[in-house]
Amino acid sequence: MESDVIKLNMSKIGRPRAFLGISFDEKDADVKDWFERLLRICGFEVVTGERSEHEEVGEKIRRKIRSCDVACFVLTPRTKIECSNQWQSPSWIPAEIGMAYDSGKKFAVFAEKDVVVDGVIPYVVDYTRFSRDTLNRDV
Repeated sequence: MESDVIKLNMSKIGRPRAFLGISFDEKDADVKDWFERLLRICGFEVVTGERSEHEEVGEKIRRKIRSCDVACFVLTPRTKIECSNQWQSPSWIPAEIGMAYDSGKKFAVFAEKDVVVDGVIPYVVDYTRFSRDTLNRDV
């Protein structure tokens, strides 16, 4: 039986690395900062997909994900779904989840309330809901 314990490779500075896939929109800054702090408290060096120049974004992100031990993805509201109280997440997050899955990485997904997860990507079968208003209690 395979163990549920994740074996982590240590980076050059001696800490495991976690890729954080999250919106960089200014309205999501508090959520991004909270998840970065959480990962650091857990002992991870946090790697994000912040923009860089002179490189195709998809390949840059793929390399960053592959360089990490685990990944954490946060689905925040981006586009309102017509005639509903639900939202879609940023469009690139499912692609990043797919990259982590294809790279064989263990990953966790956190979805803000009212963000649609069903159909986001077939690899997400388990996720944790949260509310930005009560982050300290939810996660």
